[in-house]
Amino acid sequence: MFSFPWHLKVLELVVPLQAMSIIDSEAAFERKCKELRNGDELFNGLDRLGIKDFSTLAFTLGTPQKAPTDEQFEELGNKVYGAPTIGQLALLRKLHFEATTLMVASINEQVKSDSSDPTSLSKRLPAAEKQSRLEIQSKRLAGLRIVGELCPSHQLLDLTNAMVETGVLTWVAPSKCSKRDDEVQANIKPNPSTLQIEQATLKVAQVPVATVADVGSELKMQWALQRRGIAMDQCRLLDWVHHEEWVQWLLQSITKEVPSGFGAIKLEQVVRADKELWTLLAQQQTKSLRPLNDVPVLNDDFKRLTTDPRVTMFVLPLPSSNRPVPAPKANPAPKIAAAPKNNPNKKRKVTRAEKNCPEELKKYTLRLEGKGNICWSYNLSAGCSNTTSGTPAKCMRGFHVCAHCHKPGHSVTTCRSKPS
Repeated sequence: MFSFPWHLKVLELVVPLQAMSIIDSEAAFERKCKELRNGDELFNGLDRLGIKDFSTLAFTLGTPQKAPTDEQFEELGNKVYGAPTIGQLALLRKLHFEATTLMVASINEQVKSDSSDPTSLSKRLPAAEKQSRLEIQSKRLAGLRIVGELCPSHQLLDLTNAMVETGVLTWVAPSKCSKRDDEVQANIKPNPSTLQIEQATLKVAQVPVATVADVGSELKMQWALQRRGIAMDQCRLLDWVHHEEWVQWLLQSITKEVPSGFGAIKLEQVVRADKELWTLLAQQQTKSLRPLNDVPVLNDDFKRLTTDPRVTMFVLPLPSSNRPVPAPKANPAPKIAAAPKNNPNKKRKVTRAEKNCPEELKKYTLRLEGKGNICWSYNLSAGCSNTTSGTPAKCMRGFHVCAHCHKPGHSVTTCRSKPS
């Protein structure tokens, strides 16, 4: 175990949990340098020496176990500034102190983390790193506006980045692909706190607010999957073009015409196919998920699995469970009772229901066998606005079922088994 200086032991307790990502983030290092007075000169000088992140600066002078001497700071200051003033050396000392503290906290967090849970070692990306990656991605994907519905939440970015850092590939469900707007609105209220005991020490931890994406329709499902593709492209886990081709193929399968006797493709089948693809990809992936020369390592394997029969079988049309309904027989004309011989001109009395029935519904049987009448308004183009209850649904005027096939869920205006 390291014997850290006492001042580092104290400060390591107040370092945010995202320290592991900050020490390697060039964007976070640049922002921190430029926040200091005349920080541009300090950053440019360190950049010329190849010092571009906190982890490199922490070991430029001394080690976390041994503080650097004044002579070492002056020598580094001469290389950075040329002829540094006392104030410039103070800024350099301050930045080096923060870099050393972050490095100590990072190593300490790795020791305390549960090694059986790979995700416990992953930390949230710094805000500066996320903004830097977004700017680079916007230039790379020219023409794609990553705002509104297409802007992934920070929660989704952290989840994707965790897979790159740990090398553990998991399926990200569409419901987890929330947008940044929902995350902003959800964090209006303060985060709840919980008490945790770690190594006989009582700590107060903030519980992050988890946002859930709405995927109740085809359009919302498309937006959720596209947000996932943008997040994976931003973290360089998978290129946007390959993920988007897969999303478009899934959604096009929903709109395709299916053979007679088969049901239309449902969203549940699309989700199952997507889940199976990532399951197979995780089984085949044995190497690191970090990009090579900014090229994601999953590109080739992902593209090959999009046409794998083990995946595409889930979006095949399934046989319809509804049996074909025979064409309705014309209602037999009611038998007219023979008129009494003493009154040959007397006609059968037309019932009130037959008289008021709409013309377009007179050819159907408007009574559900063994249950009761069928609602006329429900089977008209205007529909029925009355309150319903029960199974099948029933209002005060009758059951909400099709007047042709007597099945719930649709009216005669949209019945597929109705003869044209």
